[in-house]
Amino acid sequence: MTHGTGLTVTFSSPESGEAAAMSAAYMQKVIGENAVIRNAPGLAGPNDMVQILMHAAPWLAIYALGRPFLESMLKEAGKDTWEAIKSRFKKPAPAAAKEDDVMYLRVVLETLAKAREEGNYVVLGFPIEETSFKSRSIGIELEVVTPESLIMAAAILANIGDELESSLKEYDRKTSEIENRDCSCAIIVRGDGTTECAFRSETAPGQIVELRFDISGKRI
Repeated sequence: MTHGTGLTVTFSSPESGEAAAMSAAYMQKVIGENAVIRNAPGLAGPNDMVQILMHAAPWLAIYALGRPFLESMLKEAGKDTWEAIKSRFKKPAPAAAKEDDVMYLRVVLETLAKAREEGNYVVLGFPIEETSFKSRSIGIELEVVTPESLIMAAAILANIGDELESSLKEYDRKTSEIENRDCSCAIIVRGDGTTECAFRSETAPGQIVELRFDISGKRI
């Protein structure tokens, strides 16, 4: 089945499978579409991980929950955190969020935070089909899972998603040059708000393809 949002949750061990199942159950409530759950065995060692992968539009939906979600988790501090994220990405104010969606996202956050505390790598990103990345992804690794890091990652993924996925179609990706620790191709976020990723391409043997995006999400 082809899913319009691409909502896919992957895991690599029985322990991370439990977190993946819980994350999928509640993320699909927020997104309104059933999730695909996949087992992606560890590469080059015990890469225990949980990944939530979607296209740009549903990440925008998560970003749109930012204000009520952050305020529900962080109280007064959540307002300042939301304003900082919103001002950075210059996106229009989102429509009113459903209270249930905020609650569902809170369960996802708590599940991912527990998985990270137990030693799993947590990646939020985009699904990549039919490539030699071996069922991995291209995404942002959350070294610490917090309300701020979740909404910030969603904002970044919503911001660059369409441009990135369009750019990836130009290449037959071979191996990632910049990796998250679970062997996914990493999206690196720089201090100036730009993002980048890099990989080797079959289309241009020996060439490292570097994709960079400015703070507005446009390729540079």
